[in-house]
Amino acid sequence: MLIAIQQVHDKGYIHRDIKPSNFVMDTKSCNKVYIVDFGLGKRHLDSNGNAIEQRNSVEFRGTIPYASLNAHNKFVVIF
Repeated sequence: MLIAIQQVHDKGYIHRDIKPSNFVMDTKSCNKVYIVDFGLGKRHLDSNGNAIEQRNSVEFRGTIPYASLNAHNKFVVIF
């Protein structure tokens, strides 16, 4: 799973929704793992391999139980 994430990062993208259900295994050999569902994915490197500038603020995206502590600390529930 970590190799799949690293390969995505090396291509210049971040997945932004890492959770168990977004990984699938090759059923024939069971030694390959694929990462799926790039609906929240984002490019983090430009065409020259330089980091794209971060935005100052963003709304929460992802699945709350799998969110990082940083995301939880900035997440506000409005009723």
